[in-house]
Amino acid sequence: MSTLRTLSLILSIISAASIGWSSHAGLPRSAAADPPSADGRLGGTRASFDRAYADEQPEVTGSGTLFSFDDLGLFLINFQSRTVAVQPTDVAAVIIVSSPRDPATAASDPDDHDWTMDEATATALRFLPTDARISVDGTPTASQASQPTCRSDLLARTDFGAGAGKSGCQVAFIQPTPHTVSFMTLSLTDPDTPFVRQDPCREMSDWARQTGANMADAETLIASIQRLDLTADDASERLGTIADGLMGLADSQRLLVAPPPAARAQLALTTALDAYVTALNLAAGAIDAADDDLLNQAVALVTTARDDYATADDRVLLALRVCSLAEVAT
Repeated sequence: MSTLRTLSLILSIISAASIGWSSHAGLPRSAAADPPSADGRLGGTRASFDRAYADEQPEVTGSGTLFSFDDLGLFLINFQSRTVAVQPTDVAAVIIVSSPRDPATAASDPDDHDWTMDEATATALRFLPTDARISVDGTPTASQASQPTCRSDLLARTDFGAGAGKSGCQVAFIQPTPHTVSFMTLSLTDPDTPFVRQDPCREMSDWARQTGANMADAETLIASIQRLDLTADDASERLGTIADGLMGLADSQRLLVAPPPAARAQLALTTALDAYVTALNLAAGAIDAADDDLLNQAVALVTTARDDYATADDRVLLALRVCSLAEVAT
């Protein structure tokens, strides 16, 4: 079984000891008249992101908050509770971003829409505090992962930016070629930051297996809907039983921790299962009430749920392809 690790290349680098580069090309941010700020950037509060990116359609999932940018692919933030001004506050602890590439392309495979190194650096600075500095190695790396050095004095002065030499921030790139970048991770340097010590590939494999099992059970229940005789005396009871089964699977799926490439797939799958539950319970009620109009509404909702499930199925497959694990859940 192939297990090319979509985000492990960058996420494992984050947990490794700091890398010393033989030379550094400093790319400082232009000096600004305003004080340094992390609003809407790494280390910023959830409220600051809501203000800055309200138009980017944030979606909260089990693995973080997704934002939709026209010029980016995946944009996922993991907010974690940290102490800010003596109060516990959700701050952006990890930001994972991909180039506007084909979502079906594995992170380690090149894509025409991947960033150049300069573009990747500019994108990283876009979501780092305004005082951040990034230095990249002057020599292209032959490996598929690199760790530019990052420093933010603003974050380094905070309790949650301590660690890793108190640089305040960490940056890691996945590079399908020595000159291009497909994914990046921006993270705080404190020991509580998520994804630092865990194995994201193992999580993807586990998520894929459990999701595959849930989907197999769901498809069995969905297939039984088509065989159901709505004129039978026990039709409403059987619809209720199927709805209960799908609700249990939706709850089970929600408990899974989806790795970043699977965040949209997780949300789409639970949404589709919930749609089936709503439609089937409505149909059961319509049958009990002998309400044909209500039953027709329920049938239309089942059709919508079926379409939602097909979309979820596509997104699950795309997520697995990104991590080259498409065979795990099949």
